[in-house]
Amino acid sequence: MTLATIDYAIMVVVCFSTILSLFRGFIREAFSLLAWVVAYGVTVAYTDSAAVYLADYVEFPPVRLAVAGLGLFVATLLLGSIVGSMLTALVRVSGLGAFDRMIGVMFGLSRGVLINLALIILVPNVIPISQESWWRESALIPYFLEFEVWGTATFLWFLDFFLAWM
Repeated sequence: MTLATIDYAIMVVVCFSTILSLFRGFIREAFSLLAWVVAYGVTVAYTDSAAVYLADYVEFPPVRLAVAGLGLFVATLLLGSIVGSMLTALVRVSGLGAFDRMIGVMFGLSRGVLINLALIILVPNVIPISQESWWRESALIPYFLEFEVWGTATFLWFLDFFLAWM
């Protein structure tokens, strides 16, 4: 099996995600992901309400909404980062640091695979690359494409689930 350049790029994404999670640990990685999801939800749910408080400071409504949304998003990410750091410190002090990092490696490996899966499924729908020789010659892309139907159905289910909460 000969690997194409895209195969090496896929492996770099998985390795980078895994190594990052090894150093950061599961708790910090999980809270980081949770913070992004919560920040998105807070931004969608409360941007209009927060923009009302900026009416005296920002005159143009689209800019006011953008500033309110960005402020909520960044504030929520910052709060999530602080909570994640505190929990990580607590886990390390308790002597579970090695276990946290080991679980973090599994989390990072899974995240790297899911990032690649999402890109391999979504990018060809936006950019016509599936007919390119480097895409067709890839040894790894066919394995990811076997999960396309499952991945799409699972993503749509999660999307419906989260939208029902908002």
